[in-house]
Amino acid sequence: MNKTATLLLASLLSGCASQIPAQQPVDASALAQQHSPVEMDAQTADKLKALLKIQPPRALPT
Repeated sequence: MNKTATLLLASLLSGCASQIPAQQPVDASALAQQHSPVEMDAQTADKLKALLKIQPPRALPT
């Protein structure tokens, strides 16, 4: 998987995650049924995990 595809995947995954309200329980098996499995090499997986940990900057209090 190339860098552009990894960034696109990370962007899509972070967008999906941000749409789920924190108050609702998430059923992992239901999510797994909605999406096909993805295979990637260990290096790409590590890069994706690092990208998903990046948080947008928070607004400074006024």
